[in-house]
Amino acid sequence: MTETQHSGSDDMAPWVELGEQLRMWRSAAGMSLRDLGAAVNMDWAHIGRMERGQRKMPRWVVDRLETALGTGGALPAKWDEVNSKSGTESNDDDISADRQVGNPVDMDALRRTLVMGVAGVSAAAALPIRELEQLRGIVDAALGTSPLDDWHERVWEYAARFATDPMQDLVRDLGTDILAVHDQMQSAPADRVSGWLAVNAHLTEFMARAMGSAGHIHEARGWWATARQAAHSSGDPDIIAKILGNDGMHCLYHKRTQVAISRATTAFDHCQGRPTRNAAYACSVLAQAHAVLGNATAAHTWLRTQAEIFEQLPDQVTSERVTVGGFPEAAILHTRSYVFTHLRQEDEGRHAQERALAAYDPDDTRQIAMVELHRALLSVRLGDVAEGVERAQRIAREIAPGKLTTFVASVATDVVRNIPAKHQARDGVLELKELLALPRGASSLSV
Repeated sequence: MTETQHSGSDDMAPWVELGEQLRMWRSAAGMSLRDLGAAVNMDWAHIGRMERGQRKMPRWVVDRLETALGTGGALPAKWDEVNSKSGTESNDDDISADRQVGNPVDMDALRRTLVMGVAGVSAAAALPIRELEQLRGIVDAALGTSPLDDWHERVWEYAARFATDPMQDLVRDLGTDILAVHDQMQSAPADRVSGWLAVNAHLTEFMARAMGSAGHIHEARGWWATARQAAHSSGDPDIIAKILGNDGMHCLYHKRTQVAISRATTAFDHCQGRPTRNAAYACSVLAQAHAVLGNATAAHTWLRTQAEIFEQLPDQVTSERVTVGGFPEAAILHTRSYVFTHLRQEDEGRHAQERALAAYDPDDTRQIAMVELHRALLSVRLGDVAEGVERAQRIAREIAPGKLTTFVASVATDVVRNIPAKHQARDGVLELKELLALPRGASSLSV
């Protein structure tokens, strides 16, 4: 097989030009790489390499490509021209349909890995997930399936899982799915690319959120940068607003308040004055961040803006309690609880805390824990250290380890940080610090 990593050499330049033309013909025909590979009985990955100028086009496939793409003879003519310029025709053998992925050695290696991996499951070994996904890709290629709708459904499922699943489980599953989506994007036809870019943006954002919530704060910052880039690549202002707003909230809880304000302000601007869920969420970040800085005027202004937006949200958004894509009344009450707590406004804070707790379902474990910690924090700030520490201890003991995200830990550490120095050596305070220790990333939330 003749394959060359393109380096701009004179010999490969004509093949690069032919590859670019092949990509345009394929896009005009509305075919993905997988579609074209199935039509000409050739591994779609090889066609991709030809389009990138990394592989010369063998003569045997030219007529098949012409039949599939219908270029009116332009492709064979261009191939003759290119081959005469380079002086070297590719001597590849026919890569037929029974070799859809790689060569027989690759398939044999995959077969061996699958057999050994699945056989080892009874011995508590890990499933060969990557190889199983590779196998599924082979089946999809043979069927000519277009699974974009399935992936949009997976995005919805991940949005629902955030409220219930341990973050480490989400990280594991997202890793496999992001890799699969990347493979799909490489072979997507032009009219489907935007859909795949949107899915990619959502999944990379979920990975950033899950990594950060699980305590992997340094790694999460890298994923947030990737998610922001993916959002801008999608070209969808709603996706950009959503991801920047969520990034802003994570910055807030990871004690990067000014960055949180910057992210949320940009998110709000991308909503373009429309009363959307993303606009309401950006208001949450901005109100809370200004409360942390002690800017009561700005915090109250953003609360009023949020209330005005909330009144205009459609029922399908305010009634959505299953996924993180909704914005129910509990969300606005949680924001008010946070703001009034950090501004030390006792009457407003206690009232908001009670209303927020009443608005949550019993299964909303993390959210309930955070509001209970608002109560503890307000008690400490108002001088009742014993009550605040006791409440925070109870929450830290009762919450399951998988639910003790950095969001929960961040509020709990605020409780500890606000305890006067003379009380820091109390047994209850020391125990609370131990309860809040996270497996990774705890240094940036250390108490």
